[in-house]
Amino acid sequence: MFNEPTINSVVSFGKYKRKIINEISIEYLINLSNNLKCCSDKILIDFIKNNIDILKQAAAQGKVYVHEIESLQPPKYNVPDDYKNKKTILTEKFSEVKCSSGKRAYGSQNDAAQAIKTINKISSKDKIPRRKYFCTECGKWHLSSIPNWKKSKSSE
Repeated sequence: MFNEPTINSVVSFGKYKRKIINEISIEYLINLSNNLKCCSDKILIDFIKNNIDILKQAAAQGKVYVHEIESLQPPKYNVPDDYKNKKTILTEKFSEVKCSSGKRAYGSQNDAAQAIKTINKISSKDKIPRRKYFCTECGKWHLSSIPNWKKSKSSE
């Protein structure tokens, strides 16, 4: 289930990508506030807008990181409903058919391609599928995070 945004939300943009808001430099957020158009993280933008005065005051007091501030407002960004339960999105759109290898199997090349697009759109993980491939064992399609895989001569 999707967690509502907090100061412990993970940032998906810039220098502090994959860090929680609480670990970000106050100076970085203040500088970013001057050019929010370059930021693609809606939760981070909302956090900055709601707290810019508090951030500037904390910086003037010599504080360095967000976690040093006590009176911050959490982000209030409303995440679209279709992003709230990521697992539901994937299981509703794509079957739960599994190969004997334990991997999720997709009935068609098109289903596998659509799954890659959906996962890349909603996932915040480092390891995400990059390509699809046909499995001769189950006769279905699987996803791989390895961009270009080639069989070695020793495995043939």
